[in-house]
Amino acid sequence: LTDDLQLNDTTETSTLCSVLAGTYTINPALPVSTTNFTSFTSVIDALYCGGISSNVTFEVASGTYNEQISLGPVNGTGPGSRITFTSATGNPADVIIAYAPVVSTANYILNINGIEYVTFENMTMTNTGTALGHVIEFTGNSDSVIIRNNVLNGIVNASTSTAFSVVYSTGDLNN
Repeated sequence: LTDDLQLNDTTETSTLCSVLAGTYTINPALPVSTTNFTSFTSVIDALYCGGISSNVTFEVASGTYNEQISLGPVNGTGPGSRITFTSATGNPADVIIAYAPVVSTANYILNINGIEYVTFENMTMTNTGTALGHVIEFTGNSDSVIIRNNVLNGIVNASTSTAFSVVYSTGDLNN
């Protein structure tokens, strides 16, 4: 059969994503798989694409991750569906997230932007910059966020500017 009227032909593509549930790893030394991610960025892309259906834990392998992380609302989070990022060894010194912010509109290592039910634990977050100093920034009315047993390293200086606050919140509805 020949299609004589090709002007009305359409093609549509969609990205299908898996809903996440259970335990995964973040380990750049291992190949990408259904249970391993190589960066925080790739995890966040997967969370935004498919969401979660129950508790999800990301065990982060020892090493230094030079990333700026911004995490907004994820489908499926709630009282019985929490996202947890934790050092695989339980030792904060083994997982270091380091970044040097360069613009005031993205002055953070970790931005918690309106997400609910997320935990970051047993890691070290270090601001390696000199001009901007936030390590964790809360925006967008985040709720039920747990920051537990982490080492937060900001910039040491004599400034009283909020640009150098180690933990900073832009609103009063961040819990």
